[in-house]
Amino acid sequence: MKKYNAYKVCIIVGSFLVAIVLGFDGVSAGLVEEMVALDRDYIPALALTNQPEKPEALVKEAMSRLENAWERFLKTLTPVQKEDPILKPALKEAEKHIEEAGKMLASGRKAEAHEALEGIRRGLAKARKFMGIDYLPDRLTAFHDPMEAFYHTAYESKTLQDWTALKKGLENLSILWNEVEQHKLDTKRFGFGPEKAALYVELVKKEREILTQMAALLTPEKKEDLLKAALSLRKVFARVYLLFGDFRGLQ
Repeated sequence: MKKYNAYKVCIIVGSFLVAIVLGFDGVSAGLVEEMVALDRDYIPALALTNQPEKPEALVKEAMSRLENAWERFLKTLTPVQKEDPILKPALKEAEKHIEEAGKMLASGRKAEAHEALEGIRRGLAKARKFMGIDYLPDRLTAFHDPMEAFYHTAYESKTLQDWTALKKGLENLSILWNEVEQHKLDTKRFGFGPEKAALYVELVKKEREILTQMAALLTPEKKEDLLKAALSLRKVFARVYLLFGDFRGLQ
């Protein structure tokens, strides 16, 4: 009898686990590839709204491409994906950001449009994390805000407490960048040819070199050098992230 009950328990637990796996597959199947396609148009819109020198026509073209890409993306979703309790609110929030950014850009508020678009990658990254989707650009997104916070803290640093915070901040940045380094680039998924893949590897390595250099600059008397290094860190990061966007016709 005990063996029979144990057998029943195994069958029930096994069936439950299979249901979970099948349910997850039902949500994630094809979703990552469609998100990659969406990012190809999202990233240029995000970047160009943050470049004051870019002609207005190009910025609006990038925004138009994003809006069209969003509509295409929504059409690819299955009924299961549309009703997923994690994905559904994230998509609703992303759509709200796109609509807001479009209105802001139309009224000449480019910087505000950029901030609205920033919310998209943060929200979708959070959703993917909860869904168990390991998506390389999300590791870059996780690095972005702490990197910006580090730069601003370094710029405004005046007290010993500030420098203690900078040391901890740099340690955190090193850990977060290691997450990027440990993720193998899927060249097929992201459509990276040999040249682009080589550039990605080169830039990821360069970012690590800058982080290492910065560790030796965490003293008040080296503040100017630290700021220069932190600025370089931001520039190299941007080059890495922009590789995942399609800028053809927007240069």
